[in-house]
Amino acid sequence: MRPGRTAPARSTSRYPAGQFPEPSAAPSPGGQPSYLLAAWDPAAEPVRAEGYFEPADRDPLPVVGAHFCEVEVDCATGAVRVLRYVAAQDVGRVINPLGCAGQMEGGVHHGIGYALTEELIYDDGLPLNPDFMGYKVLMAPDMPAIEAIPVEDPDPDGGPSGAKGVGTPIIPAIAPAVANAVRDAIGVRLTELPMTPPKVLAALISADEFALAGEAR
Repeated sequence: MRPGRTAPARSTSRYPAGQFPEPSAAPSPGGQPSYLLAAWDPAAEPVRAEGYFEPADRDPLPVVGAHFCEVEVDCATGAVRVLRYVAAQDVGRVINPLGCAGQMEGGVHHGIGYALTEELIYDDGLPLNPDFMGYKVLMAPDMPAIEAIPVEDPDPDGGPSGAKGVGTPIIPAIAPAVANAVRDAIGVRLTELPMTPPKVLAALISADEFALAGEAR
């Protein structure tokens, strides 16, 4: 148990104006870290953020988004639960509003699973958890409240009326957002996905042992 901390701990993200959180070290599905520089002044609204994106593959239709989440971490078990998720995503042009929202919410489901539970385990080339009894997919009660915000920026090189893809492009930002929220909640950075309870608990214990060793010097 982390000294002086009761379970669960909830992320609060209070960065003084002009100070920035460290970039997320959690890998995205594409293998590249996601970076976001954000400054928040509690006395001012709205949240201000500055980001950059340089597609390595010269993608003519890069998609960008801003993702935010609130998590709850049980410091006694290491269990992480996402309580609320907000995704603002560049979708080009919304053609079917309900379908677009569904794609964004489905992407959040996949991304949170990638961040917290989904892990295919192999032994000598054979999967040890080839079914949903062992491969943990989030169920409906596990999902947070999701606010999907489509941002329309039509691209002439896109699909009909300038539409862009939305289902898969939303996923890469989710694991870094969850990892940042966990880091903010417990003060420990996890760099391996999925962030399962044993990994979170091991990180907390390791951090406590390091802190105690420092106090003993």
